[in-house]
Amino acid sequence: MSMYSSVRVELWTRFEPRNCPLQFGFNCTWSRTRELDPLAWRRQPNYRAENAADFWKAVYETPYWYRPMQDEPLRFGVDAAWRMRSWDVGLRLQVASGRPYTPVRAVATDPLNIKYGIAGDLGSAQYPLYRRLDARISRHFATTHVHWSLYADVLNVTAAENVFQIRYNPAYTSRYVIRMLPTLPTLGLEALPAGAPTPTASLPA
Repeated sequence: MSMYSSVRVELWTRFEPRNCPLQFGFNCTWSRTRELDPLAWRRQPNYRAENAADFWKAVYETPYWYRPMQDEPLRFGVDAAWRMRSWDVGLRLQVASGRPYTPVRAVATDPLNIKYGIAGDLGSAQYPLYRRLDARISRHFATTHVHWSLYADVLNVTAAENVFQIRYNPAYTSRYVIRMLPTLPTLGLEALPAGAPTPTASLPA
C-alpha cells in the first residue's frame, strides 16, 4: 500500500467593489506531494538468458519517496471581469510548474528482437511550464420571463502547446509529445428566470 505526504499553502484575494465595472482576483498555491511505494521494483533484462521467458526479471529496490504526477509545486492564477451596461468581458490566466513524469533511461531488446523501455526513477523528470489564457465576452438581454446571455468563449487564446504526455515509438528510437487543449472557441446561449442575478463573465475551468 502506497504512502503519501502532502503540504499545501494557498493565498488568494479578490477585488469586487460594488460600484466599479472592474473586478479581479488572483491566487497562488505552493504545494509539495510525495509518494512512497513499499514494493519498489523495476524490470531488468537478463542478457544471459537462453529464451524469451527468462529474459526479464524483477529487481527490488529500497523504497524511496518520489514525486507523483499530481505534484505541481507552484500554481498561479489571475482573473478579471469588466462589465459595461449589457456587456461583460472576462480573462483568466493560469500558470503552473510542469508535472513530473518517469523517463526512459535505457532500451533493451529481448531474444525475439522486441524492444522495451527501461524506466528510470519514478517522477525524476518534469514536463515544461504549463500556461493558459482564456477569454469570454457576453451580451445580456431580457424578455418578460427570461434573462438571456449570449456568450463567446476562447480557451487557450495564445495556443500554448502545453505537454500532456511524452511517448516513444515502438523501436524507442524517437519520442513524440501529446499536447493538451488547442485554441478552442465556443458560442453559447444561457437562459435564467427573470429576476435572477445577472452572471458575470466567468470562465469554464
